[in-house]
Amino acid sequence: MKAPIVASWLLNRLIASSETDAIAGDLMEPWRGGRSRLWFWRQTLAAVAIWNWREVSARKMASTSGILTGMVSLWGFAALMTVALSSMGLVVHAEHWRWPHYVQLFFTALVYTTASGWIVGRLHAARRRTAVFAFFAFVTTALIWQLPLYYVLAPTIFFETILPHLPFFLIATLLGAPSILLGGLAPAAQHRPS
Repeated sequence: MKAPIVASWLLNRLIASSETDAIAGDLMEPWRGGRSRLWFWRQTLAAVAIWNWREVSARKMASTSGILTGMVSLWGFAALMTVALSSMGLVVHAEHWRWPHYVQLFFTALVYTTASGWIVGRLHAARRRTAVFAFFAFVTTALIWQLPLYYVLAPTIFFETILPHLPFFLIATLLGAPSILLGGLAPAAQHRPS
């Protein structure tokens, strides 16, 4: 019985190759013994989270640099996209958003979160997994710590912009953040000598 392809990809991409075989072996034995797909996925995600958390904790400089690089590129892309889309008349104030705006904003954000992950991965080649995972974790947890800050520091923005569109922000974060991993952990292009 073959393991789920995406779960195996996550193991190979998010855990160091020296440890991947041992972890994969520990997961494959019960899987072949009849464990469910859900069990395999849960164990894979737990192994990835635990291993990467240890890496992030042990390599604070690479983690901090990954987060800072990622956030600067994310905000830079967001600013560029906002200017570009508003110059074309495609961005409207959040209080006037309707479903086409959600779709446009989601796909635009998907592109620049993937690009930000790619930048973090390329600039931190020696500690790519650590830097990309730290950036991913930071963005994934952003809503948890940003919402109370907006509520306290900018209640007008919270009540007029964020709260009416909270489901969109939650969905965009949960679906958009994994694109950081895709961009950051994509295989580097192999350069052939000419």
